[in-house]
Amino acid sequence: MDMGNCALCGARAETLHHVFLECSFSVLIWQTSPLQSAWRDRDTRDLAGWIEQILLCGDRQKVELLFMILWNLWNERNTVVWTAKRRHPCEVVDGAMRLLHEFKEHQPTPSLSISRAQAKWQKPPLGVIKINVDGAFQGLTGMGGGGIIARDSAGCFVAARACKLSHVSSPEHAEVLALREALLFAKDIGPGPKLIEIDAQGVLHSVQDAQEDRSYLSCLFSDCKFFLSQLENTSIKLAFREANQAAHRLARLAITLPETFTWLQDPPDAVCDVLVEDIL
Repeated sequence: MDMGNCALCGARAETLHHVFLECSFSVLIWQTSPLQSAWRDRDTRDLAGWIEQILLCGDRQKVELLFMILWNLWNERNTVVWTAKRRHPCEVVDGAMRLLHEFKEHQPTPSLSISRAQAKWQKPPLGVIKINVDGAFQGLTGMGGGGIIARDSAGCFVAARACKLSHVSSPEHAEVLALREALLFAKDIGPGPKLIEIDAQGVLHSVQDAQEDRSYLSCLFSDCKFFLSQLENTSIKLAFREANQAAHRLARLAITLPETFTWLQDPPDAVCDVLVEDIL
């Protein structure tokens, strides 16, 4: 399919193969993406064959990211054609990862039946501390925040932490950093059974998956698996976003703070109303 000169680089005839694999702009996108090895190590002379090779690798996360980057790359090409405005390749990759993360977060969980009761925060069993965690990402600054809050079986406040995160590249990056901080936080508040709740389904899947994660966040997922293994009687489960509002508030607050802050006796003002609503 020949469409004239390439809108992105102007150096070659614009074919689909050129736009997605050979264009100098596209090459920079693949080189800065988590799919760098898939672009470098596989035969790229045939677009359909290259896509098929990645589909056959069996890595669902790679396949999902592949199509999101292709879609974002084509949108970038159209934006250049119609507005003559272009983004840096890193922005295209970050945008693709952010869209994929947001799409996953808004998909219903097949194993859970959605109800108002499940969408509300629930008290943990007697003797168990429940720790809710959430991550927040600010794309323009590369800053992030982690919100962590612990409550007992009566719904009473135990402790909370707002973690200042820097050099954050995506919402998923913020979520896994926040989870790692929550696992360290769980150790800090002492022994006893704990239940950690997170509303990032993709992050939870990667931590619970026995197979090694191969994404650019693999080291962080490995940290989370290790820290979890060091905690006795501690489990992680998925929470609906509506049941994770206290942690979400703290995550957003953390972005505005100069440094990480911990509350050990009285809860922060930013979540007092949520704590009351959660136990009503």
